[in-house]
Amino acid sequence: MHSLVLHCSDPCWRPARASDVPDVLARLGLAGAARPDAPALYAAGEAFLSLVTFLGCAPQISLTEADAREGQPVCRVRLHCFDTTTLLASAPPPAPRCPSCRAGVCVPPEAPFDGEIGCSGCGEEHLLHRLDWRRGAGFGRCFVEVENVYPHEAVPAEVLLERLAELSAVRWDYFYLSR
Repeated sequence: MHSLVLHCSDPCWRPARASDVPDVLARLGLAGAARPDAPALYAAGEAFLSLVTFLGCAPQISLTEADAREGQPVCRVRLHCFDTTTLLASAPPPAPRCPSCRAGVCVPPEAPFDGEIGCSGCGEEHLLHRLDWRRGAGFGRCFVEVENVYPHEAVPAEVLLERLAELSAVRWDYFYLSR
């Protein structure tokens, strides 16, 4: 499965109430009704196509099961909230780069998200979550996943990121997840 994932730039942020993020997404029209079989999974809302910009000449997307051709996946919105800061990464995970010199950085598996990693290229120290994960991973406690979007096939509209930033008081970014 491939997804576009939105996340807060503060990896420790989590909404005060569980309904805060779904309420914003519903008001904007990104998310529609919650699926009865999965409370954190939502149908695409009425403004979905104006909030997620699909790139390319003729992307094939379906927003409902009725629209989908046989075997074609349906775009949905899924929320993920965790008690601790979590790394969501594509499989295989991308090789992170130093944000200063762009050299590849070797990250030990046990490294904490707020631990500093030294760059062998320039010698600078960077927090693990501040490395350039090349849009293939992100840290956070709250993620908005737009399911069935291929990597680099779509980007979130600026207004979507702005409304989420108003909720959290810090900017939001995105990455692509392949599992």
